[in-house]
Amino acid sequence: MNTENHEEHHHHHHHPHGDGCGCEVCGEKEKLSVTVHLQDAAVVVSAHYHVTADRQELSALLTVNMESTAAKIDAVGGFIGHFKASMEVQTVEVFSLTDREVHRKKGNGSEIKVTVAAILFAIKETDAERLIRTMLEDIDKKVRK
Repeated sequence: MNTENHEEHHHHHHHPHGDGCGCEVCGEKEKLSVTVHLQDAAVVVSAHYHVTADRQELSALLTVNMESTAAKIDAVGGFIGHFKASMEVQTVEVFSLTDREVHRKKGNGSEIKVTVAAILFAIKETDAERLIRTMLEDIDKKVRK
């Protein structure tokens, strides 16, 4: 591995690693993780967010918050080369039969994994990390109220 490139690679986590840690660096998942590294002149941000929520509500919040985050990136002098998010949705339905009639029951929301990828230019790594993290934290606050 080229140590020069490795020195430019930074992971920004806001928790101690070790027993019980749920981040991808430690081999498990946590609710929210954001990593940032430099690639040539670009700041590359990757984020993962896990939540149980209504898919449509989360989709609407993600749309609005991505647009406002793009405006904030612009406001600090940065520009976007790439800014995408995906939602992986898992729902659970239970089917039970006690006599001859099947009863269906759905859970109160879906398990959702949101993955964000951004390639940004003319912005500090710390600003890029803060803006993407804040975007997902704001979504989390709204989903959980």
